[in-house]
Amino acid sequence: MNYFLRKLLYSFRDTPITMWLVTLPVVFYILDFLSGSFFMNLLAFTNVRWYEEPHRMLTYPLASSGFFINMVLGTIILWFIGTNIEQELGSRKFAGFILFTTYTTAFCSVIGYYISQESDILAGTYILTSCMFLVWCARNIEREIYFWGLFPMKTRVFAALIVLLTVASMRWPMAALVLIPLGMSYLFATDRIPFWKYTKLNLFDGRKRKEEKNFKEYLDSVYKRQQEREEQKRLRELFERSFGNDYKESDNDSK
Repeated sequence: MNYFLRKLLYSFRDTPITMWLVTLPVVFYILDFLSGSFFMNLLAFTNVRWYEEPHRMLTYPLASSGFFINMVLGTIILWFIGTNIEQELGSRKFAGFILFTTYTTAFCSVIGYYISQESDILAGTYILTSCMFLVWCARNIEREIYFWGLFPMKTRVFAALIVLLTVASMRWPMAALVLIPLGMSYLFATDRIPFWKYTKLNLFDGRKRKEEKNFKEYLDSVYKRQQEREEQKRLRELFERSFGNDYKESDNDSK
């Protein structure tokens, strides 16, 4: 139990964006079960009259919908993929990716409404998780994974499967428009957007950057103390020589 708690605390420290993105939907799902979908109605995004509550374009991933088992499986997948990507990007850049993907998906839903005049509701992290899966596959293009733990599959094939399943789960025209956030995620992961590079961090995470900074400050303090000791030693020797010369002069005068 103590090991699990320590691991959880370390995860919140090292990958805070992923952990909050995993934790809050679970909390809201439980609260909705007790309160009758209060948070679902508060956070979910609908493309009809979207301009009245534009903040929902960013809050809908926190709204949990569907069966409990789907939410649990989605949370586990999001935790695995999100932790990996956040450790590579750093929390700040990873948060930017989350916000961009979330907003772009909601904007595509608005465009879909003006095309078809049909309302659509966005809730949960399904599309966001698909985009993150696509990023992970693009960064590990030659790896082999086991689909459902049974079937070996190249990540490039798995990425195509993710796109196919995501598109198939949408109604027209969102089925076509969802390719925009998916495509942007792939271009981001492969460094094909000039102003928005993936740029993997040289260090493992923010904690190690802080440790390196602390170690550098420690070395600087050691060097500074060494210089102070050398300066004190020099002044002491200078004082002793000066005192010795004065003593010799007074001794000569007395003779």
